[in-house]
Amino acid sequence: GRASGASAIGRAGGADVETASEKEEPEKRPHSPGEFRDRFSKQMAMVRDHYGLSARETEVAELIARGNSVARIAEILVVSENTIRTHSKRIYTKLDIHKRQELIELVESFDPEGR
Repeated sequence: GRASGASAIGRAGGADVETASEKEEPEKRPHSPGEFRDRFSKQMAMVRDHYGLSARETEVAELIARGNSVARIAEILVVSENTIRTHSKRIYTKLDIHKRQELIELVESFDPEGR
């Protein structure tokens, strides 16, 4: 009786580990507001606030800056590639930039520690 109970606990422990690793996977996706996983995400939120980007534009901008292709972003966000291109144009217009590298440099120019 006891041995099977211990092995059931062991299995539950294993399931918890799997659940923890599954929880890590969505962290590669953009965060919900207020949940920052790293410095770049904090900087992205500062860009959003400074330039008045929508939540979706911020999400797309971060995915662009992190090196994702239009096709990959469309896949991640479950929208068409044309929708991503439209978001990209609006983002670049609002930020007055023309290239991905300019987006990265702009985001990195914001200091999340306020220094």
